[in-house]
Amino acid sequence: MKKFAMLATAVGLASALSAPVFAQGMMGQGGMGPGQGTGQRMGPGMGPVAMQCQKDIEAFCADERHGRGGVRDCLEANKSKVSDACKAALDSTGVGRR
Repeated sequence: MKKFAMLATAVGLASALSAPVFAQGMMGQGGMGPGQGTGQRMGPGMGPVAMQCQKDIEAFCADERHGRGGVRDCLEANKSKVSDACKAALDSTGVGRR
């Protein structure tokens, strides 16, 4: 009976520890990335705007540094020029969220 209890504990522990790794692996495959849907804040350059606007950032805001809103302000200032995916990210996150 002790062996069964130890095995059950090991399986449960392995499952609990592998769940975050699996969830991170789903990012970019329709799964949620770190912090999405949880209310957690992400680091600069890691959120949906950075992911959806990468080419727009390179084209219009390459001189801006991530953090403190500089890149977002630049993208908002160039909103008429950025991609539709980037516009959607700007409209649905941060100060653009309704």
